[in-house]
Amino acid sequence: MKILLDELMPKRFASLLIGHDVSHVVTIGWRHIVNGKLLALSEASGFTVFITKDGNISYQQKPRGT
Repeated sequence: MKILLDELMPKRFASLLIGHDVSHVVTIGWRHIVNGKLLALSEASGFTVFITKDGNISYQQKPRGT
């Protein structure tokens, strides 16, 4: 599974997701990209899971498949 961690998530969280292809927005150069564009980029790049601490994202955006 290809997982993207939002910039509010600690990078070390990736080590807990054993067996998955995990990227952090900071390490791939997507820091400070707003949620709508970030979700579109993540879907276009093949990420299947987006993990965030942003509690308001479900009110701001509607990711595909929800």
